[in-house]
Amino acid sequence: LGGLPAGDYLFREVNPPYGYNLDLDTRNPPFTLSEDTVDEHQYVYVAAVNSRRYGDLTVRKTVVNADGSPLTDEQKEQLFTFTIVIEGDGVQELGDGGFGWSLDGVDQPANLPNTATIQLKHGQQAVIRHIPAGAHYTVTETPAADTIVTGENHSGTLPEGGAQASFINTYGREPEPGTLTVKKQVTGEGA
Repeated sequence: LGGLPAGDYLFREVNPPYGYNLDLDTRNPPFTLSEDTVDEHQYVYVAAVNSRRYGDLTVRKTVVNADGSPLTDEQKEQLFTFTIVIEGDGVQELGDGGFGWSLDGVDQPANLPNTATIQLKHGQQAVIRHIPAGAHYTVTETPAADTIVTGENHSGTLPEGGAQASFINTYGREPEPGTLTVKKQVTGEGA
């Protein structure tokens, strides 16, 4: 900021970027412009530090029968495969370390890379920890025979409080008819 007269000033950052907090100790750093600094057109450097915010991604698996009957032992033990992709600002900082995670509350020995495959069965949940807020996540289930998959929150931008992706596989439910729209557009001379 050129043209400031000599004096004491306060630097105030009021709106940090999404996914960051203002560091309370540095958000209002004071600084002084002396007569010498102003006369000699010297620079004064002031820094406000922003700390990264993080959240967890929870992936939950539920299996049900369309007719409401209890699950068989085989249905309870069936493994479903999920691919998890985490991309965006701050994810590159992890290097090869990956994300810590747990399965049903038990920490797993190996970290997950930003693209990983896991398996869950009925009633299980995986929690991928310490993902930078603002990162984009996508969770995709590999289709399983004889089930229809429904759910919510499979893709999005991770908020600071974290997100939960839920998948429900229903046995014995007929697929609902869908709609396919086909459009053709011809452009150019002689179209």
